[in-house]
Amino acid sequence: MQGRFHDGLSARPATVEVEWGDDGLRFAVDGGERRLWPRDGLNVAREGGHARLSHPGEPDARLWL
Repeated sequence: MQGRFHDGLSARPATVEVEWGDDGLRFAVDGGERRLWPRDGLNVAREGGHARLSHPGEPDARLWL
């Protein structure tokens, strides 16, 4: 599934490919380093038909699905 990732540092969002794994949510930003947001601590909010995800490991970042 594709999503849009905002790192909270730059103004430009990145398109990411998101995968659910046994240990949490995995994705890579701009084909770079793979990231893991563990299931524990994952926050999900519904907004206008989309899901906005965040994780305390990257408090300024948001992932929109």
